[in-house]
Amino acid sequence: MKALDKQKALGIMFLLLLGVWMILVPQMDFVQLIVGMLAALIVIFYSFNLFFNKKETSFVTVRGIFTMPWLFVVLLKEIVVANLDIARVVLSPSLPIDPSFQSYKQPLNSPLLQTFYGNAITLTPGTLCVSLDDDEILIHTLTPRAADGVGTSSVRRLFIDLEGSGRP
Repeated sequence: MKALDKQKALGIMFLLLLGVWMILVPQMDFVQLIVGMLAALIVIFYSFNLFFNKKETSFVTVRGIFTMPWLFVVLLKEIVVANLDIARVVLSPSLPIDPSFQSYKQPLNSPLLQTFYGNAITLTPGTLCVSLDDDEILIHTLTPRAADGVGTSSVRRLFIDLEGSGRP
């Protein structure tokens, strides 16, 4: 990352963090502003390289900024649908649970997005990301329906769009 780009990213991150601080503080005064600035600088100091190194900046684009809220909405919908599906399975007298492990090809290159994707899978009831590496993801599912949904989910497609260069 060039020095000017790094300074611009630092400035934007500082302003965003300070803005969040100003929203969260019940009453803004000079002391609160100084504390917010210090807190923003501390967060930037400890996390800048996590989000702004060459390997991880692929989703920090205009397209990525617009994809993130949509990803959140779709993930929330998937969580609600999976909750209803698991509730139906658990409340059924026959208890049609058929646990299995499924292996899927890793659709992402970025380690940060791979982790976010694995966490999104784990957040969805009935699925658990057991292992992930550069080539594959191992997922434990409670039902065959949950297993079918992981490989073709809209969440998966949105993560691939977020990265912009997912593997086919």
